[in-house]
Amino acid sequence: MRGHGNRERKRMIYSYLAQYHKRLDNRQVDEIASARQTSSLFLKALLDELRIFGMFERINERISYYLQSETVGAFTSASWSALSKITPMRMAARPG
Repeated sequence: MRGHGNRERKRMIYSYLAQYHKRLDNRQVDEIASARQTSSLFLKALLDELRIFGMFERINERISYYLQSETVGAFTSASWSALSKITPMRMAARPG
């Protein structure tokens, strides 16, 4: 998130997830907040995906999966496009 410091990003993560009575541990929040490719739009989409993910024991793997894109330094529309491809894959993997 350009223009936002790490402390502000952490506050946004905690605050956003708290609305849904969800939370991540400090290490997970640090990993997301310090990701250089985290734009506001990507951060919200990422948190929404994590919020509904449903397999707590695999949440670290999922965070890494979303943050693995190194193709751009800061998230742009190209990165958003990459995330928009992940969401349908998640939907297709859902049972029933």
